[in-house]
Parts: sequence; C-alpha cells; structure tokens
Amino acid sequence: MRRYIASLLALGFLAATFTVNSVAADKDKDKDKKKKEAPELSPELKLLKELTGNFDAKIKFYKDKEPVDMTGTMSRKMVLESTYLQENFKGKFFDKNFAGMGMIGYDVAKKQYTMTWYDSMSPTMATMTGTYDADKKTYTFVGDEIDPKTSKKMKAKDVLKVVSSEQETFEMYRTPEGGSETKVMDITYTRTKKAEKKTEDKKKDEKKDEKKTDDKK
Repeated sequence: MRRYIASLLALGFLAATFTVNSVAADKDKDKDKKKKEAPELSPELKLLKELTGNFDAKIKFYKDKEPVDMTGTMSRKMVLESTYLQENFKGKFFDKNFAGMGMIGYDVAKKQYTMTWYDSMSPTMATMTGTYDADKKTYTFVGDEIDPKTSKKMKAKDVLKVVSSEQETFEMYRTPEGGSETKVMDITYTRTKKAEKKTEDKKKDEKKDEKKTDDKK
C-alpha cells in the first residue's frame, strides 16, 4: 500500500514538473516568436530612432530686424512598428498657444526621407523630401509651400543638425517667388534629462512589477 501511494506521489510530482517546464518552454517560444516577428530597422530608420526623446526648444523667429525669442518643447517617438518618427511640438508663438505634429519616414523606392507637418497656425499640410549627410550629421528637407502673404508658391528648406546626443539645431529657410532665400527661424533643441530619467525609472518599475507577477505565478 505504501509503495502504491509513493508511486502515485512520484507520478504527481513528475506531472507537475512536466507542466511547469512546458509552460516555461511556451513562454520562451513566445518571446522568440516576438523577436523574429519584430522587423529589423534599416540604417535610415535607426538614424531616425536616435532622434527620439523629449527636448526643450529655444526659438528665434526672424520676423523683422530683431529676432523674437520664444520657447517650446519637442517630443519624438517611433510609431507604426518603428517605421516612422512622430514629432509633437508645443509652445507659444507671439503669446498664442501653438501645437504642431510631424511624421518622418524613409521611402526605400525613392531612396529619400519624407516628411509631413501639420500645425495649429495653418490649415495646409506641408510635405517635404530630404537627405542625410553622415559627415555633417545633418538632415536637409526641401519642398514647396504657399506664401500666406501672396498666396503664391515659395521654396522651403529645413535643416536639422545633430550636434550631439544631447543637442540639435534646426534652421528654417524660405524663398518667395522672385525673391532670395531668407532664414525664417532658428531652434536649439536640448534633451530634457529629467523627463528621460523619469521615463527610464518608470520602465524599470514596470519590469520589477512584471517579475513579481511572474514569480507569484
């Protein structure tokens, strides 16, 4: 009788061990599957990913002879399976609230960057195409816009230079029909360390909570 009970206990232990191992194996398979399903980023998209984060913006707007100083914030993140960089800008232009959103991607067929921009000051969507100079760490986007003063087309050029992992500079140039190229705006972006640290701490806390949940299971 004792042998019979001992055999049953041994079988039960083996069954439980097999179940635990099977669950663990299934979890590992799911993790491997997710890794395989995640698309590998192209070199161009990896460059865009380096621009992600939160930044303080110091702006100089060249309206008249003297530039007007303004401030704002820029937040960037990769979206749609990391195939696009989404930009969200908030600030004040001439004491009025201003918000803008951009999407930047890389067109493999045309071998160039593409950008769209929308903001609260204009009902017209801006579209531009761009290139990246690796030696200068500079993105240059060009396109056409409508001059709000004359309702005619004008040439547009935006230049984003990566000074370091912590700082970037942005220059906006416009050329009206029959006129010369003029700098419209300067922006200095400085990475917001406090916001970045809070995000990192939050991710660490979430991982700790997930580990505790797994341990309880």
